[in-house]
Amino acid sequence: MLERGEKSIPQIREERFRLLKQSIPFNETAIELDRQYLDYFVSSTTISKSNFQCLRVLKANGYNLMITTNGIGDVQRKRIKHIGIDSIIDEVVTSEDVGKAKPAPLMFETIMKRYSINPSQVFIIGDSLSSDIKGANNANI
Repeated sequence: MLERGEKSIPQIREERFRLLKQSIPFNETAIELDRQYLDYFVSSTTISKSNFQCLRVLKANGYNLMITTNGIGDVQRKRIKHIGIDSIIDEVVTSEDVGKAKPAPLMFETIMKRYSINPSQVFIIGDSLSSDIKGANNANI
């Protein structure tokens, strides 16, 4: 829904638990359930030792490391800090920051402009063909 521009992040955050609450009675409000869920989501985030080491080696060899995400900005930044990569990530750009979700190319274009780099200097690692890889392709990466 977010990627298609049908709903905003605040709408998604409230609606997912409002709908659940209609089926299962909770004492908490939808907003409180969302907060509890996001707290758990952040605290359960992990990174493998090999991935962590890979990022450290890339950083030590002079690579700039950026993250683009359609995720909720404050939550993604908390997750990055929780797994201990905040000190090696140069920048996090979210769909909230630029006003467009991937696969729109704007997040990638924003980073390339800020760092004065062109698409041939960018290497993408993503977990979604439909947003990460397609978004990179849309930015001619």
